[in-house]
Amino acid sequence: MRALFCATCLSCLCLTSTSEAELIANWNFNSYDGDAHTIAADRSFAPGASMEIDATWPSTDLSASTGTTENAFGGDAAGSAVQFANNANNGKGLTMAFSMDGWYDPVLSFAGRRTGNGFDTNQLLYSTDGVSFTQFGGNFDTVQGVNYQTFSFDLSTVNALDNVSTAYLRIQWDGAANSSGTSAIDNVQIHAVPEPHDLALIGLASFGFITIRRRRSQTQKAAA
Repeated sequence: MRALFCATCLSCLCLTSTSEAELIANWNFNSYDGDAHTIAADRSFAPGASMEIDATWPSTDLSASTGTTENAFGGDAAGSAVQFANNANNGKGLTMAFSMDGWYDPVLSFAGRRTGNGFDTNQLLYSTDGVSFTQFGGNFDTVQGVNYQTFSFDLSTVNALDNVSTAYLRIQWDGAANSSGTSAIDNVQIHAVPEPHDLALIGLASFGFITIRRRRSQTQKAAA
């Protein structure tokens, strides 16, 4: 019995120490219509993950651009991407809302590109209430060019996001030089690591099941 308990505890520890980040939300924009400001996640661990483009961003300055397989999840096709335009929108952006309940150490990644006069001084911000936002790291540039590139932000140091019912990540565009300046984004992914105690509970449940079966077996042998 003691050996069985030790083996189960070791199994729990192994599960905890080897847990890896899993996809909890992503947007591939392949059905984006070039106008919508609210975009539901194509996949999400918990229902309700969504992306909200600032309501003050005119629909005339949004469009469905040619997408990419850069940073695509699984077998997602290139499809479409969201393109943002016009220096009049400097300081505006988009906000993602998703559940971190039972998760920690989020990582955001996406494919991005811009034109030479596009948004080149951008910010990533985070929040736990959707009202008060804090900038993560310094400004970033999605880099000028025809080809998309993958950008990744490891927010594992932001403990405030761990295990919250709703987390918010905001990308704020800035630095476009004129009205024809654009930036495009595609294949947004958010990964996180499941809380260790959840994995431990799975191991303990297995131990309980094994113990019950063993006791039943012993009882049956005694009865015989």
